Amino acid sequence: MTYIDYLNQFNLWLESGTLPASSQLMYYKLLHVFNRAGWPPTVQLDNRRLMLISELGSEASVIRVRRK
Repeated sequence: MTYIDYLNQFNLWLESGTLPASSQLMYYKLLHVFNRAGWPPTVQLDNRRLMLISELGSEASVIRVRRK
């Protein structure tokens, strides 16, 4: 799947599914990370890095948003 395919599929899913805005932002930010890394099977990001890229204020927020 291409970057655009992932975006389109996620947006299509959002038409019938619900996800908080913070979780949607996390998805877009993670998609960007994978794209920049060249689409490896996995990417490791610690909670601190997720806090920075998603502009969430605490590790607890990152964990809550990531679980959604």
